[in-house]
Amino acid sequence: MNWYALHIRSNCEHLVALKLTADGIENFYPHVVTKSRDGRREIEKKFMPGYVFCCFDLAQRTHIVAITQVVGILGSGRHAVAIPKDEIESVRQIVSSNEAEPCPYFSTGQKVRVNQGALMGIEGYVLRSEKRAWVVVSLTATERSIRAEVHPRSLELIDQSREPITIAMPINPD
Repeated sequence: MNWYALHIRSNCEHLVALKLTADGIENFYPHVVTKSRDGRREIEKKFMPGYVFCCFDLAQRTHIVAITQVVGILGSGRHAVAIPKDEIESVRQIVSSNEAEPCPYFSTGQKVRVNQGALMGIEGYVLRSEKRAWVVVSLTATERSIRAEVHPRSLELIDQSREPITIAMPINPD
């Protein structure tokens, strides 16, 4: 079984995830729940709005796309595109760190592995400013990225053939 991205109607990610779970289908949508500034309400922060990721056999696709809120399975033409399990696991790990924030799609630069802290083992791209560093995890199929700030010394280069991407100021996800 492979992981696939389901394109979901606006603000229906949670509902689709509940339906998939009720049907025994492993799923994940990157989000965190935080308190509002006044502390009265819980606010859901979605990192990849419009997508729920699930692990299934393509033979089950009819049952999954029959869910009213599912627009379709992400793919090229009529062919669904599988998402590597390691990309899903990296996104899960970075979201669970509580340091994650969405950022523009990012797929160039130096490839690194985090070797210390809560994000240990994550592989992604490094984004640096003068005194700060982020590891950026990207899902190629959706062209979406999430970043988390890390200590620059916790990064180990994987691919030294590319130049680092240096920025003057952090990328604003808004």
